[in-house]
Amino acid sequence: MEKFVEFPENFLWGAASSGPQTEGNYGKAHENVMDRWFHTKPEDFFDQVGPDIASNFYHTYPEDFVLMKKIGFNSFRTSIQWSRLIKDFETGEVDPDGAKFYQSIIDEAKKNNITLILNLHHFDLPAELLDEYGGWESKHVVD
Repeated sequence: MEKFVEFPENFLWGAASSGPQTEGNYGKAHENVMDRWFHTKPEDFFDQVGPDIASNFYHTYPEDFVLMKKIGFNSFRTSIQWSRLIKDFETGEVDPDGAKFYQSIIDEAKKNNITLILNLHHFDLPAELLDEYGGWESKHVVD
């Protein structure tokens, strides 16, 4: 007798990625630690493909959400890059282009009935915060 696993009615079927993997560094005002790592040691990256190329989601996300829906996904987990969203790390001023980009992602996901699960850090600390304050070790960065 075969055993089948039954998933709950509201089970999230989807994909997961991160801002650095999907958006790369296209159009960002600030470099993050992943961008810097790639620019200083591209040989550490498979086939030397890094944030300069990424997966091109930055340009294709409307079609990507349509494809997710078409194959039965109902969720997508990704991250919001501080280095795209924040214009000034000292004042917290938001970059209007970054905010517009993330709002567009939210709108496209909703339009396709895709539940977004957003996180605020996926190995993409802005390099300026690392240089100036030592990164996560600093209360200035954490607070």
